[in-house]
Amino acid sequence: PARTWRHGAQTERLGDERVGERAAFVVQLVPPPESGSSYERVKAWVDQTSCVPLRMEFVAKGGSIAKELSSDPATFAQRGTIWVASRFVLRDLHEQTETTLELGEIETDVDLPDRLFSERALAQGN
Repeated sequence: PARTWRHGAQTERLGDERVGERAAFVVQLVPPPESGSSYERVKAWVDQTSCVPLRMEFVAKGGSIAKELSSDPATFAQRGTIWVASRFVLRDLHEQTETTLELGEIETDVDLPDRLFSERALAQGN
């Protein structure tokens, strides 16, 4: 069943699927109209072992897939109690572009000051 979050987004767990050889939970988020989101919905396939997203689809208003994010399980590594992927690929299907994000060192359980998450700091990119 769908669930509505405090900010108005509706989330729903869909039927489990496989992405390649990996079992995945499938979840969908539908942002509320007043959010101003460019997307009608976001669908994610989350690896059942690591809880790392294997694939995400960003569906534009009108129903076409605008962007697709994917990760390769070969890049997954456990850091403490969490799993991380060190490589993601984002494809913009409307613009026909591709961006690869490769992470170097990953630290977990780092104490970050709240000021980094202020609206101003996020807008400045600090």
